[in-house]
Amino acid sequence: MPSSSITVSAQADGIPNDSFVTRCLQNIDEKQDIAAQERVIRQVGAGIFIGGTDTTVSTLDTFILAMVMHPEVQARAQKEIDAVLGGNRLPLYEDDERLPYIAAILREVLRWQPSTPLAIPHFTTADDEYRGYAIPKGSIAMGNAWAMLHDEQKYPDPFAFKPERWLTEDGKLNPDLREPSAIFGFGRRACVGRHLAFPIIWMAATSILSVLNLKKALDADGKPIEPSTEYVSAIVRHAPPFKCVIEPRSEKAEKLIRELVA
Repeated sequence: MPSSSITVSAQADGIPNDSFVTRCLQNIDEKQDIAAQERVIRQVGAGIFIGGTDTTVSTLDTFILAMVMHPEVQARAQKEIDAVLGGNRLPLYEDDERLPYIAAILREVLRWQPSTPLAIPHFTTADDEYRGYAIPKGSIAMGNAWAMLHDEQKYPDPFAFKPERWLTEDGKLNPDLREPSAIFGFGRRACVGRHLAFPIIWMAATSILSVLNLKKALDADGKPIEPSTEYVSAIVRHAPPFKCVIEPRSEKAEKLIRELVA
């Protein structure tokens, strides 16, 4: 199997990087319909790519915005990461159970500024009734994820960014607080990539915090520039462009970054 460290020049020579698509192509059953298998691989690979370039990017934009706006949250997260990794390596997803505050931050990112505030429209297949409201068969229904994730009864002070709301007094994840799963849709048409999305976001966010500091940019007078939280309204919401400073946390962190991109 090709190594994941293959360079761009190797790709130019026709040697692909190790990936979901290359693994699937290598495991094609030649006794079955090869064209049909290739079509499925192409479609699933495209679905993963689309998710990674839209909703996932939106969520990571929000994560960076939140860290820039809340340096105290960033500092606490980095302290937790350092206690587990010791600054000697990048995180592995197997570390997630020992990093509850990171998990709390990412749940709050998903809840605070959901990338998809309204679910994809559903079509009712039978007459129904909800709290006295008649819903005829054939109606178009849309789940209001934004309202669910900003419910004051479930999430007090819902418009504030508070990762600690997800933790118990002893610093563990609170199992009684409703997960922000509404952003992935509902029922049989819920996002099939939801089980992949969170690990991707976790790896990216934890890796960023382990080696980088995210700070507010300064204006010409040396004063911090406050980022805007006026999101662009769309099916998939994105944070408005904002300036910030991104720098290595230390010489050791800079070395890890160089090893990663080498």
